[in-house]
Amino acid sequence: MPANAASSTEANALRPYARFWAVQQIPWVPDKADKAEGKRMGSERRQYQRLVKPLAATFRGGSGATECRVADISWGGCFVQTVTPVRNHDRTEVAFLVGDTMLAIEGEIVSVEQGIGFAVHFDPLTADHAKALKDLLGDEA
Repeated sequence: MPANAASSTEANALRPYARFWAVQQIPWVPDKADKAEGKRMGSERRQYQRLVKPLAATFRGGSGATECRVADISWGGCFVQTVTPVRNHDRTEVAFLVGDTMLAIEGEIVSVEQGIGFAVHFDPLTADHAKALKDLLGDEA
């Protein structure tokens, strides 16, 4: 079969769906946040850069302490991997080791991906929390 015959057959097979594909292309125009130097880009809402570093952890919620894994962490929060169901806006405490220090930080669940995990926004850090996180993350960005 000639090469153009195969593409012609594919085009004919897809023809009934062509009306769904007739979408006008809209050019991308940078918004003010994209133009501002040193600001977050596009829809990125994070204030701090994340460190992807799996850490064995526990989180405490309404049902008690549950083992989990911190997938990434920043000065502002972390992503907790767990299959345990949680609710958005619930309070939690995430505890993990940084060197020899057990760090337990409270925060609010701000995003939930059921069956995968959830994002926590940390409460304001104490001096001890900041010192331990500095060992893990380096200077605050």
